[in-house]
Amino acid sequence: AKVAKAVDHPGLRKIKKVIKKGSFLAVKELFLVMEFVDGISLEKHPPATFESAVEIFEQTADALAAMHEAGYIHADMKPNNIVITEGGGVKVIDLGQSCSNGTVKPRIQGTPDYIAPEQVHRRPITPKTDIYNFGATMYWVLTRQHVPTALAKGDSLVGSLDDNLIAKPKPTRELNPRVPAKLDELVMHCVEVDPDKRPHSMREVTDRLNLILGIVRAKGESSQHGAPRISDEPE
Repeated sequence: AKVAKAVDHPGLRKIKKVIKKGSFLAVKELFLVMEFVDGISLEKHPPATFESAVEIFEQTADALAAMHEAGYIHADMKPNNIVITEGGGVKVIDLGQSCSNGTVKPRIQGTPDYIAPEQVHRRPITPKTDIYNFGATMYWVLTRQHVPTALAKGDSLVGSLDDNLIAKPKPTRELNPRVPAKLDELVMHCVEVDPDKRPHSMREVTDRLNLILGIVRAKGESSQHGAPRISDEPE
């Protein structure tokens, strides 16, 4: 609720009110009155075309950039936390793990298939953490596969791998040759294990996605087959 109140952005679900029930000394129940979002998650209904995908990515990155500029990190970016409305708008939801920039969490928090190495090793959470989580999200949308993470297989947020033992993910174009080269380049840049090798900021990611969107749209307009599809699988 604190984060939602601090960041006023149309792409971030608002929390209207916090209701506490109980005595003055002990809160027994806590309710959040949140903005109603009528849509479906990116995980349940991934986009069929690259144009739609990049539009969603750009809107999501813009919302995350606004959070970062206000001093907060989402810290759990994944396809299930991106809701697409009927009109094609994006709402980033679930601020349950969000925190102030630079926070060191007392325990491992994150979603195994999208978690950044610094989350596993309980290092400071920064905008670069969201960039990694977001890069892993884009990777899944484009390939339907997950990037290798710092979590040892089967350990479920308990065991961890040293950074130098984390397998480097295959380029998205190797798994899906249809992925535009510039988009592949951005995604692989985002999922670098070393935070210093990732894009400088989420605003940089937004700007690059805007350029990629222009390329994808131009390609679609020049094609006789319409907007390039991510795969031949039926929607």
